[in-house]
Amino acid sequence: MTRTSRNTIHIQSPLHHVCQACGMSCQGIHVWLTPEERPRVRELGARWGFDDVVEDNHLAFHDGRCRFLDAAGLCRVHAELGYDAKPLICRQYPVVLVRTEDGVRGGLDPGCYQTWQTWRDGPPVTFERCAVERRLLEPRLYRQEQGLLELLDAEDLDLARFACLLAGRGPEADGMPVRLAHRMVERLQLAPLRDLLSLPGGEAMRRVLGPLMDAIPRWSPHRPPTWPPTSPADEALAIETIRRMIFLRIGTHPTPMHTVVLMLVGAIACAWADPRREVYGPALAGWSRAIRAEPIWRSLAPREEALMWLARGYAEAPRV
Repeated sequence: MTRTSRNTIHIQSPLHHVCQACGMSCQGIHVWLTPEERPRVRELGARWGFDDVVEDNHLAFHDGRCRFLDAAGLCRVHAELGYDAKPLICRQYPVVLVRTEDGVRGGLDPGCYQTWQTWRDGPPVTFERCAVERRLLEPRLYRQEQGLLELLDAEDLDLARFACLLAGRGPEADGMPVRLAHRMVERLQLAPLRDLLSLPGGEAMRRVLGPLMDAIPRWSPHRPPTWPPTSPADEALAIETIRRMIFLRIGTHPTPMHTVVLMLVGAIACAWADPRREVYGPALAGWSRAIRAEPIWRSLAPREEALMWLARGYAEAPRV
């Protein structure tokens, strides 16, 4: 990783954020440490009687949680020594900088569970002293990414219209494509999501996705829930979440189209499960984290054929 200055960063739109100090993002995520930080982190570990706090140049986890989280799930380092004592990535999160073919892009990781609260009206985000990760795409995938970003930047875009565009229907179509809703429910019920979410470090993710996991077995592929259950503001948050995943190249999916389709599925399904803002916002963040895990995204779209079947109905339903 390297560092960059503010005037070299490309952002899609003004970014706003306030950390809520919830500690939820300190679970199930690996924090890279600079060579200078590693001895300091070991000293901090010794302060509280922890050994092996550095593992493969990352903060070590215990049962999927950062070793420095206290019983309340909050950071001991921040609480006792202050914000500046934390590693760079901890201070930076959810700010993300990635070096791409067209320069450095800056944004906010939508996996922050509380970003929904201040994404529109919080204080502006700055990019001082931020780590930069190199994320490059081959030309074919870069062109795919640019086409998807162009779709996501359309005015007055909501989830139903975006789903219609991906399904090959015109933007004038009203409502959610019915067959897409059928395919979504069928695929979500076939995938062993609850089992896959039981991995260590997923407590926060399981909690925010609990309403979705409870709702999926109750749905009928032949009569999926009606649309829309959400407010225009929450649909705007969902579109922004998808846009950030693509723009910042977050996840390990084979193609940008995988990320878009899986995020669309999650945004719709989480709204069906519970559209209340205080539930839907964290659920969107949890879903954006969940689909970064290869076992989860492969359970939903193991092959390109399965992905296109979900998005457009091409080919036969994938077998598990």
